Formats: sequence, C-alpha cells, structure tokens
Amino acid sequence: MHSRQKGKKFPGEKLEKQKNKLKFKKEVFFLIKFFMIFFALQFLILALPLEPLKALIAGAAAGAAGLQSAGSTIAVGSENFEITNSCTGLVSWAILIAVIFPLKKPEIRKKVAMALAGGLALFLLNFPRILLVLWAAQNYGSETAEILHEATWITTAVLVLIIWFIGTKKIAKIKSFAEMI
Repeated sequence: MHSRQKGKKFPGEKLEKQKNKLKFKKEVFFLIKFFMIFFALQFLILALPLEPLKALIAGAAAGAAGLQSAGSTIAVGSENFEITNSCTGLVSWAILIAVIFPLKKPEIRKKVAMALAGGLALFLLNFPRILLVLWAAQNYGSETAEILHEATWITTAVLVLIIWFIGTKKIAKIKSFAEMI
C-alpha cells in the first residue's frame, strides 16, 4: 500500500486526466454535430411542402381504419385529425440520421445504407402507429388518442436509438460508443 503526500499525484493520474478531457471534448463535439444535423433536418421537415406525402398517409390510414379523409385530414366522428409534416415519420428519421452521420464509424457507405434502411423501417412503423392513434380516437376519444400519439412518438424515438446503438456496434464491430466518436 502506498501513501501519498497531500497534493502529489501518481504518474498515471495526469495521463488519465488528459484522456478523460479528450473523451469529453469528443462527446461534446458529437452532440454539437448531432444537434446541428437534427435541427437542419427538422427545419426542412417543417418548411418543405409535403402535402402529397401527408395526403398519401392520411388516405391510406383512413382507408385502413374505415374512415374518410380529405387531403391530409382524417375525420373520426366529429373530430378531425391532421397529418402534419411531423406525423410523416420524417422526424424519427431525422433523429436516426443525426445520430449516424457525426460518428467516425462505420464507413460512409454503411452509414448511408443504415440511414436508408432505417428510414424505410421508420416509415413502415409509423403507419401502424397512426392507425393505433386513430383506433384510440374512435374507441376512447381524442384526448386519449392525443396522449397515445405523444407516448408512441417518444417510444419510437427511444426504440430508434436503442436499435441504432445495438446495430451500429455490430456493423462497425466495436464494443463501446467511445470507439465510434
């Protein structure tokens, strides 16, 4: 057992402190890149005229639920539900893209493939989510549907991050997140 005088450091302590500082800087830089990408994509999602996509989703969801739609609006009894730009699944895709591209691993070709496959999967998962919200509106009212809408969106975002993390570790053949940033 070694005793240490007050104020004296072991030889490896300084090196360990420098490693931790570098790791912190990498994490902060990753977060900055993540938020820059996400906010840029979020701006585009909100600004772009996505009427054809919204009408397609509304029409398909209304048809599957036995409801009527006009443009991007679905009638559920006396209530109208609007498919907005944020309801298209593109926000979840933006989260996925923003978490994939700031990383140094895997290589760009795999990142693009992951983003495209993830985008398709998210679009396909978003449709049952919309149907679930419409079902809740039909059976339990608009307040319950709105709560379910928010809860399923948050759940989808968390699921995206979990699947991304596990999948990226396998694709990039790494053991920890620190190896990716």
